[in-house]
Amino acid sequence: MLLLDEPFDGSISARPAVRWRLLRGTSAKGRTLFVSIHQLNDAARLCDRLILLNRGRIAGQGTLGELRAQAGLTKGGFEEVFLALT
Repeated sequence: MLLLDEPFDGSISARPAVRWRLLRGTSAKGRTLFVSIHQLNDAARLCDRLILLNRGRIAGQGTLGELRAQAGLTKGGFEEVFLALT
């Protein structure tokens, strides 16, 4: 298990690519990653399952498709889902 808080903040341009490879490789080996991240696009690219928090409470959880259903949306990206649920 790997726990990361904002793994891409404050990084220089070459470093994020290395971090993406490390995180994807870790996940591909069957390990669990817990990532606290505010960049919605990065979260959607990195995570298979997501938990959305709003004021310290779970506003939604699941895959992007499951979150869309919880939000009552038939299409849209992670940002639209997040806005609908929070």
